[in-house]
Amino acid sequence: PIAFPRLLKGDVETFCDELVHESGVLLLPGSMYDHPGNHFRVGFARKNMPSALAQLEQFLNQHTI
Repeated sequence: PIAFPRLLKGDVETFCDELVHESGVLLLPGSMYDHPGNHFRVGFARKNMPSALAQLEQFLNQHTI
C-alpha cells in the first residue's frame, strides 16, 4: 500500500531532500509519480516501518512542520 500525503508548509522537494540527508528516511515528491501538488509518496511495505516512522516523527518535531 502507498499514500500521497500533502505537505502543508514549505516545498515538498526541499522537505524530501532535507529528510533523507538529516535522518536517512527516503520519501519522494509526488511529482515523480505524476501526482501533482505538494505531495510526497509513502510506501507502507517496509520491514523497518516503525523505525522509519519514528525517524520521520523526530524530523517533523525538530522542524516544526
